[in-house]
Amino acid sequence: MASHLIFELNKVRYALAAATVRGTFWLPELSPAEDLPEYVVGLVNWQGRVVPILDLALRFGHAFKPYRLSQAVILIEEGRQCAGLVVDVVHDLVEIDPQAIAPYVQREEAAPSDSLPMIAGSVKWHDGVLILLDPSVCIRLDQLAGQEDRLIPDPIDRFGELDPAARARLRERTHRLAQTPVQASLDRRLFARVRIGASRIALPLDTIAEVAHLHAYTPIPCCPSHVLGAVNQRGAILILYDMAPLLQGRGHDDYSSIVVLRAGALRLGLAVHQIEDIRDHDPSAVAPVSGSFDGHGYFSALLQDTDGVAGVLDIRVLLRQGVLEVDAQD
Repeated sequence: MASHLIFELNKVRYALAAATVRGTFWLPELSPAEDLPEYVVGLVNWQGRVVPILDLALRFGHAFKPYRLSQAVILIEEGRQCAGLVVDVVHDLVEIDPQAIAPYVQREEAAPSDSLPMIAGSVKWHDGVLILLDPSVCIRLDQLAGQEDRLIPDPIDRFGELDPAARARLRERTHRLAQTPVQASLDRRLFARVRIGASRIALPLDTIAEVAHLHAYTPIPCCPSHVLGAVNQRGAILILYDMAPLLQGRGHDDYSSIVVLRAGALRLGLAVHQIEDIRDHDPSAVAPVSGSFDGHGYFSALLQDTDGVAGVLDIRVLLRQGVLEVDAQD
């Protein structure tokens, strides 16, 4: 099994080998990129390193669409090359069996004869298909045929009309990206940031076994309100938890994703509304919690990022407090 990051672009779902993904971040302001293919839509200063940002839709030959603040960038590093891909939504981090990957059917005229195909294969996924991309080909800066005459806006205009507050958010994102890490990259910590209702939560990546879409679950009678039910995840029956009653006083029934957490041999499911991103953070961005955060003691630290503060959920605290025990209620 190999980990892949699933993302969406123009309502199509793609997957990239997670080993090549350096991180994800919200789309920032872009500096002009001169003397490069048209699909290189700008440059960013990422921790002191100049990184080209590629529009994957343009790379596939689609027409340009103005960017939105909700779009993200997936940063790929392959050998000595590093580039970012503009995507609509970053979805799941999942395991894919290499034996399940099939060749991708593509017409010969769909790609220039002098270029390598970006699509490495396809795989059946739930009720649809995932298109697997070759990251080393995606970030190559080859000029594709038929792109010389495209009319692409300058980087300053790629977002269209934005109000002053939105422009300020873009500038803040750009400033954060340019900050050089205080310590070496090996000291940086990986977190997945998720949203449960109004709560933003950070989960250490080493506690996550899998992230996937939540399709269905079976309620368990006579359980506490924070126990949604049981879910069949790849043949294993997991208890699915809703942290909203504990964090916000009321539960939800409109969750879209499940994060499978692990603590030793224990596996459990956490229902979430949104997976914001998965990336590394400088140690200075993580501050230990003294007492409680947000009125409870389920968090071991605070994670400060561009969009505010997220509590770092500590599964060991939940286990010690017995929150994860499934006891029948009268």
